[in-house]
Amino acid sequence: MKNSITTLLITVSALFLGSCVKDMKIPSVFEGMEQIKDVNLNANDVGAALRLTADLRNVDNNVTDIGTGEVCEWCKVVIDKTLLKIVVETNKGFLSRTALVELFDRSQYTLDDPNRKPGMAFYVHQGCAIQVRLENDKELMSYAAGSLTIKAESNTDFDVDTGDADWLSVGKLSSSTVDGVTQTILQLTATENTTDKVRKAVLSFKTESAALKTLQVEQSVNPNIILTQTEYQIGEDGGILNIGLATKISYQVRTEADWLVNKGSTKQGNGNYTHKIEVKPLTEEASERTASVAFFNNTVEVVVSIRQTKSFHQEQDSISTTMGAIPNRPDKPFLKK
Repeated sequence: MKNSITTLLITVSALFLGSCVKDMKIPSVFEGMEQIKDVNLNANDVGAALRLTADLRNVDNNVTDIGTGEVCEWCKVVIDKTLLKIVVETNKGFLSRTALVELFDRSQYTLDDPNRKPGMAFYVHQGCAIQVRLENDKELMSYAAGSLTIKAESNTDFDVDTGDADWLSVGKLSSSTVDGVTQTILQLTATENTTDKVRKAVLSFKTESAALKTLQVEQSVNPNIILTQTEYQIGEDGGILNIGLATKISYQVRTEADWLVNKGSTKQGNGNYTHKIEVKPLTEEASERTASVAFFNNTVEVVVSIRQTKSFHQEQDSISTTMGAIPNRPDKPFLKK
């Protein structure tokens, strides 16, 4: 009987203690811990570290991108005992961004508990750099006077400085802003390039306090080759033909006739040249022959026709000047300086 009473008491005691343990609430790791303040970072910051009073090894975290509502890709949280590290990527975008960091105590909720609530939460704010974006870093313009339009995207107002390029001007055609990003259409206008060199300019996109972006602009040289005449005649004895031409850039000469020899050119100034072509004497078997000489560069090609015949006679002194011009054929003007 005594043993039965003892067993009953032990059983009741065990049930009572078990009920007490079940009703006891395990304290959260966040109890008594000061609320973490929001973290503010610059566009080029890589993160921050927070030293806390509690041991966080039993804490999970969830980071949400406020802009998308999805799991944050640019902000992560790494926990090392009492150290909470916030790691962010450089913000290369036009707009600031924010992430919500939620911390969960595993002793309070399981990871798959749909009703779990964060024991603590705070925001991470990352600013953006003031910037201007262009479609290209370099623009090419024709030698002729004309205009070119470009598109600039920015998150600030800006001015464009052309430096010492007095041949180039910039005007604004339109501007519109959507979701904090401003799209501006600019027009670049250049005067004609009458020099023999490529003209270059560096445009600076800037605010009152900082230069944000640069754009290189190059204007080509006039590639045209202008001949004073395109047809020449010469007698059977041959000689030197002086072919007049004008060009702003270097050129090459080509002919397939073995009786024509390229003798080079003499520059007369202002892009004008006298190019010498030697014509060998006519063979006894032929009464006449015709061939062409091409003057060309990477862009254009012009052709001179040379006809040699026994029936053509000229004064000896005229062979090395402009000998062989077709009568009544007007000469073409040289390029302007």
